[in-house]
Amino acid sequence: MRFILALAVVIASTVGQVVLTGLWPGVARFFDLPLLVVIYYGITRGPAGALLAGTSAGLLQDSLEGTLLGVSALSQALVGYLVGILGLRFALAPLMSRILVLAAATVLGSSIEVGTLAIMGRKLSYSPFPALLGNVLGNCLLGAPIMGALRRESPQ
Repeated sequence: MRFILALAVVIASTVGQVVLTGLWPGVARFFDLPLLVVIYYGITRGPAGALLAGTSAGLLQDSLEGTLLGVSALSQALVGYLVGILGLRFALAPLMSRILVLAAATVLGSSIEVGTLAIMGRKLSYSPFPALLGNVLGNCLLGAPIMGALRRESPQ
């Protein structure tokens, strides 16, 4: 049952992000719902759950957006795995820890995507880093309180 719920959350967040990007791209630029779900599973379920959530969310996001298949999957899987490893080693329940993890994971995910595209020889027509500050701020403002509320409600 837990797996089906996790799969439904990953699918809903990815489809929601793609729809939001299509309808209001200016608003969707400020947060990344699938990445927030992957970070949440990294903190609560460990590296294996986050790796699975990141890969499936990234592949679904790549296929729905029509981008190069696997780039988002790779970045979200790596971010989820690293957050899962951090979640095993450190207490990520306090608010400041969640904010730092959200900010670092957002920067790392964007850097991995840009690096992967650069390694593949793809040139970006824009620089994603000026919008990165807004994305970090949006993920922290949206993700930290939601993760705190979900963490208190979920049975461990």
